[in-house]
Amino acid sequence: FFATAARANVESMNFTRFITEGDGRRLEEAGVDRPLTGPELRDAYTAILRLSRQTQVPTNTNLPLFHLIDPSLGAHGKVGFQGLVIDYMGNLKVTSRVGYKLGHVLEEGLEALFLGHPVMRDLRDRKIDGCGPCVHYERCGGDRNASFTATGSFLRKDPSCWFDLVS
Repeated sequence: FFATAARANVESMNFTRFITEGDGRRLEEAGVDRPLTGPELRDAYTAILRLSRQTQVPTNTNLPLFHLIDPSLGAHGKVGFQGLVIDYMGNLKVTSRVGYKLGHVLEEGLEALFLGHPVMRDLRDRKIDGCGPCVHYERCGGDRNASFTATGSFLRKDPSCWFDLVS
């Protein structure tokens, strides 16, 4: 992919993790696709980084877990800290990638939901099992979408985190 992108003078090439939400759930149930395990994701991110550097085609390394490969990379997703996702019906959502709704902004109030909803408060208070106390939390934080689709909670460890494998 990167060699083709370089030949085509593509400005950048970005990747997004597969999660089991919507069509992703149907693909997993049909046995067509699945999320990567921790070691598989580590190897994929390492290959992406190597090929990006070789071809000089930039890629999105400002994602959770990239910090575990190179301390200068990665970024906390900041779910619960910044940004709003309000669907067309007026529901505040934790992220745009999963269907979980915190509540209706016109009925319950945007400020009350964003600042006061227990999920949002717990995210800001680092009450994330396995991630909150992690030494890499500030630069990583784990992928909250992957956590939710795997466990039903935004407050569980990223299921593909490999840190415990290298610690």
